[in-house]
Amino acid sequence: MKKYNIFTSLLLICFGSYVVNYAKQFPKYVNGTPGPGFWPKLLGIVLIALSITLLLTTLFTKKEMVKHLVEFKDEGFRQVFKLFIVMILFGIGLNYIGFLPSSLIFIVCVMYIMGARNWKKIILTSVSVTLSIYLIFAVALGLVLPSGKLF
Repeated sequence: MKKYNIFTSLLLICFGSYVVNYAKQFPKYVNGTPGPGFWPKLLGIVLIALSITLLLTTLFTKKEMVKHLVEFKDEGFRQVFKLFIVMILFGIGLNYIGFLPSSLIFIVCVMYIMGARNWKKIILTSVSVTLSIYLIFAVALGLVLPSGKLF
């Protein structure tokens, strides 16, 4: 169990460092308010801090940790794996097709993976959530949402 904690903490430290470094290309503040680079950088720093805490706790704990086996054939594991893939594709989609189309597709996929099958509710939810995020962040707060390289 310790080797998995060590591997996970090192992987998350690298990912948090990437997020902090990537967020530097966005303005930290816009017109005196937090800009698009503020929250990702803050979340990256928090991820690094928590990962370091996990690493240190794992390294300095003397008692043996309980072993939990991951069942790769379990439906719950497959569901988590599918959601992880969808999140990665969402991040890639942000770079190429922008926030609005990526969010619509992301919400539809997540709802379907989580068991929703009523397509009217799925479409209504994805459109209303994406529209709400757009209205709150882009219109009301004046923040710039990611636009894609293709559009």
